[in-house]
Amino acid sequence: FKGINCTVFAYGATGSGKTHTMLDDKNQNGIVQLSLLELFTIIKDKKCKNVKVLMSFLEVYNETIRDLLGKEKNKTLEVQEDVAEVKVSNLCEIEIQSYEQAMLLINEGVRNRKMSPTRANKVSSRSHAILQIYVLNEMLDSNMNVINYKAKLCFVDLAGSERASATSNKGERFKEGSYINQSLLALANCINSLASNRNLAKVRVKYRDSKLTHLLKNSLEGNCLVVMIANINPSRKCFQESNNTLKYAFRARNIKLCATVQTNDNKETDIEKILKKNY
Repeated sequence: FKGINCTVFAYGATGSGKTHTMLDDKNQNGIVQLSLLELFTIIKDKKCKNVKVLMSFLEVYNETIRDLLGKEKNKTLEVQEDVAEVKVSNLCEIEIQSYEQAMLLINEGVRNRKMSPTRANKVSSRSHAILQIYVLNEMLDSNMNVINYKAKLCFVDLAGSERASATSNKGERFKEGSYINQSLLALANCINSLASNRNLAKVRVKYRDSKLTHLLKNSLEGNCLVVMIANINPSRKCFQESNNTLKYAFRARNIKLCATVQTNDNKETDIEKILKKNY
């Protein structure tokens, strides 16, 4: 509500419980559900009349971006970048009024996501999914001036890293696994670059090596609170993958970020701009 961006992402090998952690199952709430429940509870309890909440949901599948909530599900979308942010052109943004409405949309998006069975996982995510919640809030400061806060909550369910020998993938599944591993490698390289350099202003990070890292640029380069959840499988057979995940998490914790409050001082508010765009 005070304009601080936040990103939560789960990382780990295929079958380690990332989607379960982020998006729950039939019996338990995941990070997304708990966060949205808290968000709408606060809005209701504080009777926030000047708050708007919008949602977008996309996936990165084989290095293409697809809108999981748009009318043209198979249309490929492009990444655009300006001085302020990285965004996706023509991505559907829907205003949501309640937790129940949000969950209906999320469930629709999950159904539209690329999922296939593999040897390692009966229901394997074949894409990286990014759910974005935009919170736009108008408040008065001590001098009775209107301040327009804007914040983005980003929930990322990464596809799992895969070894071809462990999954026995062939054909289309093998191709998907290759793209997944390439994008996760690009993310690891970005995290290595950021973790090994204290002065982020001088770091040259190759965000454009994959669509995933390009989309996560705003989250990784500092103006955001970031939580990484490292998912590991307790099985001995997964020792190597679990060890790699823990090393990955250790490097990620060395990145120093400093989130700042996001406001819009223009006469036309963010709320008005986004509503004009969608209606």
